[in-house]
Amino acid sequence: MMSGKPASERARDLGAAPPPSSVPHSDAVISRIAQDAGADSIHDFWARLSQLFEMQVFGRAESWTAPVAKLVCPEGVGEAGWVEELPETLIYVRLGGDHTVRARGLGVGKTSAQGGFTLQPKGTSNAYLATTRTAYAQIVLSDALLDRASDLAGEARLSGRLRPDLIFDSSSQINLAATTYVRRALDTRLPPLTLEMEGHILILLDRLLAKHGESRGDHAARGGLAPWQLRRVTEFMLAHRADDLLLADLANLVDLSPKHFARAFRQSTGVPPYRWLMERRIDHARQLLMRRDLAIADIALACGFFDQSHFTTVFRRGVGMTPATFRREATL
Repeated sequence: MMSGKPASERARDLGAAPPPSSVPHSDAVISRIAQDAGADSIHDFWARLSQLFEMQVFGRAESWTAPVAKLVCPEGVGEAGWVEELPETLIYVRLGGDHTVRARGLGVGKTSAQGGFTLQPKGTSNAYLATTRTAYAQIVLSDALLDRASDLAGEARLSGRLRPDLIFDSSSQINLAATTYVRRALDTRLPPLTLEMEGHILILLDRLLAKHGESRGDHAARGGLAPWQLRRVTEFMLAHRADDLLLADLANLVDLSPKHFARAFRQSTGVPPYRWLMERRIDHARQLLMRRDLAIADIALACGFFDQSHFTTVFRRGVGMTPATFRREATL
């Protein structure tokens, strides 16, 4: 169901020769690099935290460019969880429980009661205290991911120049982008597509760039995709609707960066790529549900859903009834 192969290999599996522009280039490769960059160092850091707190990691197996860790700290947070230099840049989002306070260094005395996200650049200390149960999430932003976003925006590279003073910062746009990313990452009832998470991280990176200096922006693809581009991408998405597609693979089909492509696709269709793909999956499921010889669980997998429960949740949200009810009413 969820192939990890690049677009060119998936095309060959279907017996078709991939067009030259579908071969992944630097934009496609960057998502893999960003996922792997600093993998050992963040793994060691998380291994240490997992000995102290209840911890879950989301997005590593799915190749998200910015994985998320959820930490629940039953006894609060103390010095045992501190490190002098973080191995990667992290964005902290409070999930609930006791408020934390900055214990030393820049921003000492600031508390999460003030609201807002916290940006902890690579190499800074994570000295925070909480006296009772608390919970928070960490979004990992590798140097490769930060610098690629900077390059695409025509900005000086973000790694090495991130502001260390954004502690419990109330910047509404970054807050919204960060909390949206975390909320979708932690949603086990309706798990997100990799394509969706890539779209959300682009928004978050845009907000960070704006916070670190006026972006010159990108003006390419503001008028939407050309007809041939839209046709090529949508035909590919339909042929691979059951795959866990990557934004970079789709962008490569029409020789755009992922950021330019996501903006242009939405302008052309009215919805982001992941939502368009999900709507096509539901359309395909409707057709398959008309065949009573197919089990609903098999239809779920054939359409790219994680399992029957995931399929049922998405289908009910989109159609207003469960797959079983739709089948019963449609085949009366």
